[in-house]
Amino acid sequence: MTNTNTAAAAAGLVWILIDAAQGTVSISGACSGIVVGLATVTPAAGYIQPGYALLMGCIGSVIVYGWLKLKTRYLHFDDTLDAFSCHGMSGIVGTFCTGLFCQIDINSAGANGAFYGNPVQLWKQIAAILVTASFSAAITAGILLPMHFTFGITHTSEDQIIGLDQTLHGESWFGPGHHANSSKNPANSNNAGNAGIPLAIVNTAAVPPPAQLKTQV
Repeated sequence: MTNTNTAAAAAGLVWILIDAAQGTVSISGACSGIVVGLATVTPAAGYIQPGYALLMGCIGSVIVYGWLKLKTRYLHFDDTLDAFSCHGMSGIVGTFCTGLFCQIDINSAGANGAFYGNPVQLWKQIAAILVTASFSAAITAGILLPMHFTFGITHTSEDQIIGLDQTLHGESWFGPGHHANSSKNPANSNNAGNAGIPLAIVNTAAVPPPAQLKTQV
């Protein structure tokens, strides 16, 4: 419990500080930082000292924040909720750090890490990362590829810009003149410093009913 809360608090604070340095502090950013801290410390929570939990929260927050910047600028894959970034990348960082900081003195059922005379444990952690990532990628591909080539797994760019509330349900939670990707959307405080970048401002009153819109198959 102590390690979990410590890492979450540290990661949330670091995320806020990075956001503040770029003038983009937001509630959603702070929450993302806390989630990153929780995910980062999960592999190590029962095997490390609280000081290392604090350090892991800070490390995880910095690395994931940087990854989100990289993804936004160069990679452009569809991860609207940043699930892979905040959970997958954090888990990788946490699993790696466990191989550095774990101690038998904390949990006799575990092992000493590289910082405590057992560098082999770090290689075991790296192997676990590779096996888990490969397994997850294979199973995910096995689920998504058949869906992609049958009924589809995404919507048209037009529908996404307008907002799926409007195109699928004929309603807009944000009211006329707004959409889910607008800088006027109070929920759109981006997690990694590019908050409020508008894609388009759409007059939703002029959008035809859902039945008249085409969806991608």
